[in-house]
Amino acid sequence: MLSVRPPEYFPGLEFVALMMSVEDFVMADMFQYSRQSFQNRTRVRSSQGAHWLTVPLSGGQHGYPSVRTRISPIVDWRQRHWKALVHSYGRTPFFARYEAALADFFATEHTFLADATCASVTLTHALFGLRTRLWRASVMEGQPCTMLEAARSFPHQVVLLPPAAAHADRHREMKIRMLDFMHPTYRQAFAGFVSGMTALDLLFNYGPDSAALLERAIAGS
Repeated sequence: MLSVRPPEYFPGLEFVALMMSVEDFVMADMFQYSRQSFQNRTRVRSSQGAHWLTVPLSGGQHGYPSVRTRISPIVDWRQRHWKALVHSYGRTPFFARYEAALADFFATEHTFLADATCASVTLTHALFGLRTRLWRASVMEGQPCTMLEAARSFPHQVVLLPPAAAHADRHREMKIRMLDFMHPTYRQAFAGFVSGMTALDLLFNYGPDSAALLERAIAGS
């Protein structure tokens, strides 16, 4: 089974559930960057509920694929994002387990959005211990820039989509299945529960048990 999605900045649990449910996952960095998406932002838990972390972009890039969308060189966003993670999660049970790997990520400078997002997806994939094969569209043969083009690189594979893509990404030449996913409720760093956080939120609180907890949120697993 295959999934093809634009890379997101430290993606949420549904994105990780997609990676967990397929043999091959294409990080579609040749797709057009979409404003108000999760391609350059993520949500972390805070005492007030949730807080956005946004990768700042240079202006005048509407219509560019994320692999050519430039990150603003002006704002020191990496330091701010790292401080926000330490502030929100520094006392969680498993923050120390992942601290070094995340510190390395935020110490690395990226010029283009896709470099940062693909690196964050690859790191999340590793921290969850997934074995799914990751592919980056911009380095694949033909640099596929549509769902159908990417799927043609993996003949005979069924394409797994999230529910939100049920209509937009359907194509008669592709065999489609929809992910059946129920967002889990779990203990967080602050009182109450807020859904839609980065998948790191689960890792910091449950560590090595995170993958098993997420698997139970996928119907039929």
